[in-house]
Amino acid sequence: MKDLFPLNRLARATGLALLSIIFLNCSPVAFSVTDRSGSNIEPVDPVDPTESCYTDQFRQPTQAVGKLDILFVTDTSGSLDTERAAVANGIDAFVAGLNNNVDYNIAVMLGHGSTSSYAGKLYQHAAEPVVLTKAQGLAQIRADLRTKLSSPRGDGNSDGGEMNLYSVNRAVTDAALFAGSQAQGFFRNDAALAVVFVGDENDICAEYPAGVTPVPDPQGSEPVAKARDCGGITPLSVYNNLKAKKGMKPTLVSSIIYLPGQAYPMTDENEIGYGMLEATELSKGLKVNLAGTETQIANGLFDIGKLADSQLPLITKHTLSKPGTLTALEVRIDNQVETDFTFEAATREVHLNRPGSAGSSVAIRYCVK
Repeated sequence: MKDLFPLNRLARATGLALLSIIFLNCSPVAFSVTDRSGSNIEPVDPVDPTESCYTDQFRQPTQAVGKLDILFVTDTSGSLDTERAAVANGIDAFVAGLNNNVDYNIAVMLGHGSTSSYAGKLYQHAAEPVVLTKAQGLAQIRADLRTKLSSPRGDGNSDGGEMNLYSVNRAVTDAALFAGSQAQGFFRNDAALAVVFVGDENDICAEYPAGVTPVPDPQGSEPVAKARDCGGITPLSVYNNLKAKKGMKPTLVSSIIYLPGQAYPMTDENEIGYGMLEATELSKGLKVNLAGTETQIANGLFDIGKLADSQLPLITKHTLSKPGTLTALEVRIDNQVETDFTFEAATREVHLNRPGSAGSSVAIRYCVK
């Protein structure tokens, strides 16, 4: 931890001690706190009545084989045909980044808006399976993924299909669509999730940073689509909705987009992939430069695979279950104080850099006002 919330804050005279601590799925108990020096802190009654303290507790999985659902969410405009083919060719590299024992499924979703029948649904272009599975073998997966990505259906009502955030958000918030995807073998309850956005311009639901001038949309369809579909859709809301569906299972968002500070072809309506970029940063995922060569894109996919694999089957992220302004935070793994973690205030996520091992108990103790 980077001293955002010193552990000895828990030992101040203001506060803490014989408190009723709420364990997830457990009865309330009390605990005494040990600060970083290792000295025992005797329980005392809290002084600040506006402060409440809790413990979120879970145990690391013990299974040796992880499950991973991989979802490519893609812009469907024609200007991206070549790059999408490069992504399909790079799937070998992605899989090479995974442990051989990982049970993975792969699907594609189109970045369509609400007027399209494809929005929020897993995509099938022809006779290829809706969900591609490890059992098919890499050669068949590559061929089927190319079929899905090479010439997908477009969406004229969203400038060709540039609403990746909207589509994936709908996939996990629309109960019927989510159940349909699960019936097809995706969004498995016991699998982690890796989302990979692919796009050659901003997401229509994105907000541009101050000082950035948008590339003009000659058709004028982007403002119409944004007004129609983007209410409440932000990178943070989409990321939170993805995580809410996966619970304690890891959720990783990465992007293959044009990146700030990197050269890219200034043709058509190409621009930096805002929206997808911020969702990736919230997830601590990887950003791959769409302007790179096919080999560089493949290398980026390999790195995404490695990062996804590093989170399986151990849980490395946890969202605090109770709201409020955080005033103190402590992490214990197998009852030992752990200091190598970070806290993301925007998402209320605790990131465990050393999450223990299979079967480890994790207790995240925190106080809020």
